Amino acid sequence: MSQAFIEATCLFANQIDALLRTGIILQKQLLNKNSEIERKWIYQGAGDKIVSETDIYLEAREIGAIDDSIYDQLMKLYKDRNRVVHRFIISEITLADVEEIAYQYYLMQQKIVEMVRTIEAKQIGLGIGMTKTSDSSDSSHNGLEDFAAGKFGKIDYFEKK
Repeated sequence: MSQAFIEATCLFANQIDALLRTGIILQKQLLNKNSEIERKWIYQGAGDKIVSETDIYLEAREIGAIDDSIYDQLMKLYKDRNRVVHRFIISEITLADVEEIAYQYYLMQQKIVEMVRTIEAKQIGLGIGMTKTSDSSDSSHNGLEDFAAGKFGKIDYFEKK
């Protein structure tokens, strides 16, 4: 990353959105003891009702995928992100502030990755849901895991901070 903190803020927000949607699906599968995937969490067509970030945060909290502390942190980040995106030019926010917001988003993204992994481990342990174990010699993924890891991988800039 070349210190593009406004872009990093937006990308981390987007990743958190996607990860929480995954977490919601997995948690609901545990709660309902099935492998169903509710369409609204994975696809939003032009005519579909919008599922906003705040809707996602609320749902994740209500079903126990995240706790109140994570919810509160997400809401603060959401407000900060809106300042970055919508009021950067007309407010007192500085690039140094945006760097810190991007860093806080990075930390939250890492927490949410761990939350999803924890739910996946529960699914595997209980044998409920769509998360399955696979033999390490299984080559059926055809590079999809590497592709996904690239989307959600760590960014070296924040590792050095």
